[in-house]
Amino acid sequence: WKSISSGSTIEESGRYLQLRWLGESDAAQSTVPKLKYWQAEWDSNGVSIAMLNTSSLTRLDIVQELARLSGHQIGFNSEGKFFFKSRPSLNSPCIKLGKSEIIEIESISGGLDKLYNRVNVNFGSYSCVVDDFTLNKARPNLIDKYGLKELTLSSGSLLPAQNANLARACAPDIFKEVSKIKTRAAVVCRFLPQIELGDVVKVEYDDVLKGNMMVEGLEFNLTDWTLRLDLCSWES
Repeated sequence: WKSISSGSTIEESGRYLQLRWLGESDAAQSTVPKLKYWQAEWDSNGVSIAMLNTSSLTRLDIVQELARLSGHQIGFNSEGKFFFKSRPSLNSPCIKLGKSEIIEIESISGGLDKLYNRVNVNFGSYSCVVDDFTLNKARPNLIDKYGLKELTLSSGSLLPAQNANLARACAPDIFKEVSKIKTRAAVVCRFLPQIELGDVVKVEYDDVLKGNMMVEGLEFNLTDWTLRLDLCSWES
């Protein structure tokens, strides 16, 4: 057994939790100690979902919902094969895009239009809200600076009401991703079929656009053999 104090975190894995409580009184025993409340919370790094309700969903609906639940990306690669993969965690970009690759920069935005400072996730009968207040972050926080911008996500009818608490597992990761202010850009490049959705590229276009960026969208133009990319700034 490993002892823990009040408010501490259980860092080691184990199958059992034991509560030992010592109640003390004065010598005359004029008071009776009482334990009114005790709570322990734990999380699992894996979960089995017994059943999904797919009666009113198409195959595409199901895949999209599963991608949202897991934070994965879906799409087709350059060979036309469907993929379902996690977001990139690479420290180094797969390709460099400079003046010799970029034909035109269509637009650049600061990313405030896609910034969310509160996430409200509802999966089955479980819900979880995450923002700078629940995380006890210093003020002024994102809500103080930009006003409340809430993102609400729901599994709809996919998850039955009684299921694993995926809301609590997903909400912090979703908040971490959407609460970052990311520069976004749309660029037209030479035909580069090796670039796929979710890739991280290094952009060096003078001082106009620089840094590692993730491919959020792409469109191949087979008429003039160009590639249009929707990019957002990326930090691994």
